[in-house]
Amino acid sequence: PCSPVCLTCSGVSNSCTSCPSGYILASSTCVSNCSGNGLYYNSTTRDCNKCSVTCYSCSGPTTSNCLSCTAPLQLYAGSCLSTCPFGYYPTPTQICQPCGPTCASCSGSALNCTLCSSPLSLQYSNNIGSCV
Repeated sequence: PCSPVCLTCSGVSNSCTSCPSGYILASSTCVSNCSGNGLYYNSTTRDCNKCSVTCYSCSGPTTSNCLSCTAPLQLYAGSCLSTCPFGYYPTPTQICQPCGPTCASCSGSALNCTLCSSPLSLQYSNNIGSCV
């Protein structure tokens, strides 16, 4: 007989082939949701599928469907990158954030400029770069 969490199974009792209402098939087991753990819900096949290897959580199978990233990658516009693009800085929460409006590039925070937008110039005070 099948395990109580399976609607139908094959061979081994806990190797599910379908799930009861309210559960989703994920690698031969029935789960209540697919979120996190590198899985997403595929509405076409009505089961859990693996995210791209760079994603910790995602909304689909491609590298541009990431919702969060595996360390040490940083999330930017749905993709997980090893470095944030120019004009953005990495954060401890692994999300690329934009630099402040006067900074062309920054480090550590939006207001710690490392390069200024023209015609502004970079000045340091207490180890913080600002554009004036």
